Amino acid sequence: MLLRQREYFRRARLPTSRDSLLGLQRRAAPGIGDTVSFRFQTWDCDTYEPVQARAVYAGRRAIVFEDLSAPLAGQIDAELQSLGAEFDTVMFDIVRQHFADPLAFDAQLDGDGRIRFLFTHKVNEMNGVMAFVSSCDFESISRWAASNEGEVVYANVPLSPRDISFWHRTARPTVIHEVKHIASYAARYAAGHADFEVSWLEEGMAMHAEELYGRRFTHAAQRTNAGYDSTLRCDYNEAALGCTGRPYLLAEQFTMLYRYWTGAAPLSLSPERASWPVYGASWSFLRAVADRVSISEDSLYRALMHAPEFGAANLEARTNISFEELFVDWLIASAVDDRPGVTPHRPEHTLPSWNSYDIFRGLRRAFYPPRYELEHPLDPAGLSFGSFRIPLFLQPASAMFYEVSGLQQAEQILGIVRADGGKLPPNTPLRIAIMRIE
Repeated sequence: MLLRQREYFRRARLPTSRDSLLGLQRRAAPGIGDTVSFRFQTWDCDTYEPVQARAVYAGRRAIVFEDLSAPLAGQIDAELQSLGAEFDTVMFDIVRQHFADPLAFDAQLDGDGRIRFLFTHKVNEMNGVMAFVSSCDFESISRWAASNEGEVVYANVPLSPRDISFWHRTARPTVIHEVKHIASYAARYAAGHADFEVSWLEEGMAMHAEELYGRRFTHAAQRTNAGYDSTLRCDYNEAALGCTGRPYLLAEQFTMLYRYWTGAAPLSLSPERASWPVYGASWSFLRAVADRVSISEDSLYRALMHAPEFGAANLEARTNISFEELFVDWLIASAVDDRPGVTPHRPEHTLPSWNSYDIFRGLRRAFYPPRYELEHPLDPAGLSFGSFRIPLFLQPASAMFYEVSGLQQAEQILGIVRADGGKLPPNTPLRIAIMRIE
């Protein structure tokens, strides 16, 4: 969907686009109980389905609506009001302080100073999507027929009474994730930039918004090497001591990261169409970058959000470190951080905020039978000193890991050659990184 949004944004950057936003009719903020019409987008900006929704909560920064035709319409008002109030008092300021003002472009839209949240079963019908936002809403209806001419988050609903509790737990971090995307759109529209952020980096920062929100409950501050018990334990055991009332916080990040590293083939951080596991990888990579640089994480995120560059060039410009160096150091750190018996000599080869070995072991213990087969997804394949050949089929921005051990009786030479044994062409972007473990 972000890929589609970038394409629509490019198409809208015509000379008349900014003019089309001027003079939009200002709308008075609806009150609780009012019915409002929405245009629900069906994957593009030109077509939509009409939705009638009732305002359930009207606060300082949020107005929450429920689709009148939702299966439990009128039965989850308390949960929706709780979401709205938590957004007003907690989430909005997290996004504004650490990333950008989600309402930075509001004066050119409906001008009501609020974000609208539409909870509708139509999102449930979108093949597993929990929520989404659309940059089409930042344009006028004369530009895109499906526009709602304002900041809107579209989110799913519980479909039966037994779903309400878990839905509410997952909806809370989902709300701040999606509003981070709203902030990104607002910042780039307000600055007049020519493009949106690329998917992997945009989603990585949105996952960081969830992490920042989660710290209010886990108290796991940056660079404290937090483990499983203080962070993910409550995600899987809400009834445990100290877990009552906690949202579903960080389990998704580490589950995505686990799937990224245990994929059938090495996945890539670079494709424009970021897959679900790549969300976790981009979050972990950005976490390593934020822990490495000298500026505060909120300064880094705000700089990334307001820059004219995007993707790898954006990271390089904000950190003054090449993307290649940042990425390779993260790969090494992912494999050896907190590994028993391994002490990296360079701080760049650690992940200071998370004890990944402890967390992945905790995930494995959380289920019986185990849902996570490995205690750590990056336990490298074993090789013995001597002659061996490893076929490499790597996508860009990916890696494979091996551990060479045994009785070493002679010099060991490692190299990368073509499948036929010949030399690689000059400047081939492949690299071997070696860490000695004694």
